Amino acid sequence: MLESVKAMFGQRKAEAATTYRGLVESAAAGAAPPEGAETLIFSANKTLSDFEADVNALAGRIEAKATLARADESAAERDRLQATATDLYRELEALQLKHREAENRLRQKYDSADAVARAAAARESNLRRRAMSALGDAVDVDGDSAAGEI
Repeated sequence: MLESVKAMFGQRKAEAATTYRGLVESAAAGAAPPEGAETLIFSANKTLSDFEADVNALAGRIEAKATLARADESAAERDRLQATATDLYRELEALQLKHREAENRLRQKYDSADAVARAAAARESNLRRRAMSALGDAVDVDGDSAAGEI
């Protein structure tokens, strides 16, 4: 008989502890205490101070866990943003290289066209000088043509 009383007492103690843990969890989550909460607390052999300390400790652990989860999310976001920045930097480098290549091709075409224009201008200048020289030889000082009228 004593054994059955001990077993029943142990079972009630375990049930009271389980009920108390549930009460602490719901209070830490912000739920209003149910009717008869103080009876549940006392049946678990706890005081109101014990209950308050347990609720505060659990709430602190819940907040710490949430903070760690946010930190993990932030680290993952930071890594994602870093990868995006790296991709964008590579894309920028590729575009800059493409721009430099296009600019070099354009400069080469410009330089080639400029060389042709300078050669043509030099040739024209040379032809003008030769023509003026030839005209100068054909006209004497009085303005008369050496070979007759021009």
